[in-house]
Amino acid sequence: MFEDSELGVICVKSVWRSQICKEDKSVGTRARKSRNRASQTSRPTVTMATQTEQQYLPEEEGEGKSLSSTIPLDNKILQQFILRVGPLMEHELKEASESRAFDGYKVVWEEERDTINKMYTLTDQDKIRRNKQQEKGANTNSSSSNSNSSRPLAQSFSDVEWSCNGSVLAASFGERHHVGWCEHDSFVACWSIMSRRLNSKKPDMKLPVPCCVGCLAFHPTQPTILAAGLFSGEIRVWNISGSDGGGGGGVESSEQEDDPLIATSPVDDHFHREPITQISWIATARGDYRLASISCDGLVLFWRLSDKLKYPLYGSSILPNDQYHGHGVKRNNSSYKILGGVSMAFSKLDFVNYVVGTEGGGVLRCERKMRSYKKKKKQIYKDTNLLKWDHEVEQVLRFLPRRSRDSVKNSMRKYATKTGAKIIRLEELYASRPNPLHLFPPASKQAFEKHGGPVYGIAASPFHRNIFLTCSTDGSLRLYNMLRNPRPVVLMEPSPAYLFDVQWSTSRPLVFAVADATGKIHIYDLGVETISPIISFQASSSSSSSVVESIGSKKGGIRRLADNATTTTTTTTTATTPTQQDNKRTPPTSSSSSSSSSSSFDGAGAIVALSFSPRDGRRYNDEL
Repeated sequence: MFEDSELGVICVKSVWRSQICKEDKSVGTRARKSRNRASQTSRPTVTMATQTEQQYLPEEEGEGKSLSSTIPLDNKILQQFILRVGPLMEHELKEASESRAFDGYKVVWEEERDTINKMYTLTDQDKIRRNKQQEKGANTNSSSSNSNSSRPLAQSFSDVEWSCNGSVLAASFGERHHVGWCEHDSFVACWSIMSRRLNSKKPDMKLPVPCCVGCLAFHPTQPTILAAGLFSGEIRVWNISGSDGGGGGGVESSEQEDDPLIATSPVDDHFHREPITQISWIATARGDYRLASISCDGLVLFWRLSDKLKYPLYGSSILPNDQYHGHGVKRNNSSYKILGGVSMAFSKLDFVNYVVGTEGGGVLRCERKMRSYKKKKKQIYKDTNLLKWDHEVEQVLRFLPRRSRDSVKNSMRKYATKTGAKIIRLEELYASRPNPLHLFPPASKQAFEKHGGPVYGIAASPFHRNIFLTCSTDGSLRLYNMLRNPRPVVLMEPSPAYLFDVQWSTSRPLVFAVADATGKIHIYDLGVETISPIISFQASSSSSSSVVESIGSKKGGIRRLADNATTTTTTTTTATTPTQQDNKRTPPTSSSSSSSSSSSFDGAGAIVALSFSPRDGRRYNDEL
């Protein structure tokens, strides 16, 4: 039926396409006008020259004539002087240029010292006299200014601090270990180092305190503002300004009439109720300063001095996280474990992150919530239930988890209904008694490799925002980097004894010092050696009681305070306390020495605090 067949090419012509027409066209614009213009400014030039060697004029102007002899001068006396002295100066300069007397000479601008010298030894003879009377069981009514109290006086220095201008050294007394309530009387002693009336046997000012003092902190910009954290959980701030410093950091005598106490914090469930282990002045993004405090109750609170420390601005709790579970205790029958804080460090280059050391050896990176000031300060906030609060309360609520925020608002609502308050402010917020665990959220964001004992010392590098040091009673000194893994970058073991404090140099990025329980100070320079210290020296003196020592080193910048009973020494600052009875290491032995820092010691000669002097303003080109 069908079969294949091959046909020729079939062409089908288009019925709609006609022949393509092409036409050339052009489009032009108007002729472009151009003008050439030039501008110039007159630039005067002045040619100046100086000479020290003898020059002669060309032959056509007089061969062999000195240039100085042809200078036209109006003053004949000056011309005669130049003509008389000129040849002599030219001769001496020629002789000096050909001399080889100073070949190989190198200028040394800084004095090189290989030893550490003690600069000051500050004591309080009244306290030494009272301690001797207490040991003998004598009557407490003695000639001492502090002898009218029946309570025992704290024997050991607990901390030492330099003012921001390096003119005042403050040392505090306090015992680290108590059985039950603190029953000691204590005080803060201040010496004006730069004063001509400095008496090394008597403090320039004594600030009495009803219990042991745990820590001190001078204001970073105001040298007369001094804050102290007490064993009772209270914070006190004094103004120690005096006449001999001219407002520059001098202190008054202990017989002053005006009370220097300017602010004190309350003791409450919503504040600190346990010993405050460290306080620190921290800068904000606005350029002002806040007072941060950490305590064994697991709270980190931030205070404002303008509020007289009546209540904190905000705070956070130290709670375990996924990386570190810790050994905390439960508080108020809650399911949360509170970690006791013993140390903290804030970097001057970072306004958000800070590091906390715990009693169980934990090292945690925490974040402090930054406040937003873009909105008007007078703005009032309210919810659907017509509860109103101001902008400061809003800054606290905005960073709380939703469940905690609802709980705090419920407490605020009950308080407003009961008292008739129309607007809730910070003072009313704390008066409403919300749950502290809801009011202070957890702040830990990262955990580093933990120590085997309490982390008594943490120091943030003043030159690098992510570098910090930690030391513990396990005898290890560690250097961490926040941006790296949780393991330490450098691990050092300067001593088998407990390590109580570590401080960076204020002028050398690679230099730091650590104090141990045997009374030794170890100074490291990572640019020279990363494993062992470049120098170790005995700093404490068991023969003296309560000693603060000030010493100077080749690298400069350390101050040490020594406390055995009632003496103080200054140049690099360190402090000592009694050894811990619950630790398994060998108890520290008593010893004596000096170094370039200030420090304080306890009766056993242990150094518990270090402080670098801020007066060493030199900077070096070390790279960290």
